Amino acid sequence: MIRHSLIVASVAIAAAAQPSTSFPPAAPGTHPQPVKGADAIRDGERFAKRLEAVDAAMAQVEDLRADFEQRRHTPLLKKPLVSSGVVLTKGELVRWDTATPHASSLLIGHGSIKLYYPADKLLEVYPVGEGFKDLAGAPLPRLSVLKARFDITPLASEDLGASNEVATLLAVQLTPKSKELREHIASVRVLIDESRPAATKVVMTDPDGEVTEIVFSNVRLNTGVRDDEIDPKMPEGVRVSRPLGESKVETGGGKSAPDTAGARPTVHDENY
Repeated sequence: MIRHSLIVASVAIAAAAQPSTSFPPAAPGTHPQPVKGADAIRDGERFAKRLEAVDAAMAQVEDLRADFEQRRHTPLLKKPLVSSGVVLTKGELVRWDTATPHASSLLIGHGSIKLYYPADKLLEVYPVGEGFKDLAGAPLPRLSVLKARFDITPLASEDLGASNEVATLLAVQLTPKSKELREHIASVRVLIDESRPAATKVVMTDPDGEVTEIVFSNVRLNTGVRDDEIDPKMPEGVRVSRPLGESKVETGGGKSAPDTAGARPTVHDENY
């Protein structure tokens, strides 16, 4: 199993920009407190409209660049594991380049997850289905995907360390509906700056109680991310490991040859 919190971050960034799925209708016979029920409905409608506006703005985003810092808090360690780097998105592709503490790259899209370790000259490739691509790979998953997988509820901005007085900040919580998704994600909280629009902070909690916090800065939209930036060719001699298939060695020019060493492919458990 691949354990990489940045995969989950891709879900959060993309999902946060989508409209809310549904809101309960006003219950009949709410007296003697009809005003309270009406206020709740109006709050829900306002929340839905804000998400719809963010979704419309996100539809105009062709690519994104941002710096990130990730802090992973685990009950087993007193101090968080800290990593930082750059994230790029274009179309359905999302690329995370971690610079510290160890260089690595994660590319999600086109039906696969690719993990590249330059120090080891190793590229691990994992095929994924369409459902995973929509959740973890595409920066703009469609509403039908979220309706099936998440409950989306509003939060106070201060719950994510921001001021409630900043009108352009929108905080949401994503709660997975399916048992399969709940096995990996307990909840995701996202702080969105509607003026960009983009996520500025993502806080993920997994079923084991580990909390991963990612803060985004220097966010730039529609700067013209090139295809060879987000999905560059691998250097010659890079070993390609396919844990669900054969291992190969890149020979350059996009070609590959079998790895005659016969070593069993190793699945790396990223631990930033």
